[in-house]
Amino acid sequence: MGEYIVYNGREIKIGTCESLYYVTFEKLFKMYQQEGKTTDPENLPIYLQTQQGFLFRFPFPDEDKLKLGDIIGSHDRTIKIKLDETARKQLFGDHKVDFEQLGIVMQKPVVRKSDGQFSLLPVIGGPFPLGLYSVEDPKAVIVILTQIIRNHVQNEPDMHQKKFFRQIALRILKGYNIEKRLSRQQNLPQLKAVSQSNSALDEPFKGNQKKRIRGKRM
Repeated sequence: MGEYIVYNGREIKIGTCESLYYVTFEKLFKMYQQEGKTTDPENLPIYLQTQQGFLFRFPFPDEDKLKLGDIIGSHDRTIKIKLDETARKQLFGDHKVDFEQLGIVMQKPVVRKSDGQFSLLPVIGGPFPLGLYSVEDPKAVIVILTQIIRNHVQNEPDMHQKKFFRQIALRILKGYNIEKRLSRQQNLPQLKAVSQSNSALDEPFKGNQKKRIRGKRM
């Protein structure tokens, strides 16, 4: 079942059922904010209500300037991440997972059970039996961030890819609101350095532009 909104007099498809493949939480929030629909926490639009369980497109850096409903690549775009053996054990134990296909897919807005804070959890995607998995455990988030920094930033010779993945890590940090937790960690200098560079979040990502797809009926 398709999910649609009307924006500037135009009907836009934003997803299917609970998966809002064509819009990030931030872009949709800004649209509703402009319409004055975010002032009452008790009467938010259904797509912004955390209890509804909607999943949003991850804010990929090269899609920042696209119009609402427009995307680059496929609706289920996945940014694959490399995990070393220790990280695999920490995240999935002895479950058999095709780690070559594992990656960042979406974000899930929640009120965290641990501290009652609003967060945009990173959603990890992979083939059966993993499917989609939202990561709420802060230790697991730190494992994922450490792997991104180590395998896709520090050890990445391609400057374009290095900057792209650095932005991915920053956006996970920003969405999860993990900076305060990091400040209490004594053994994560790599992540501290990334979290302290929040100005990079405001820099437009200038990458190779792939084909854009406008949200439409399917």
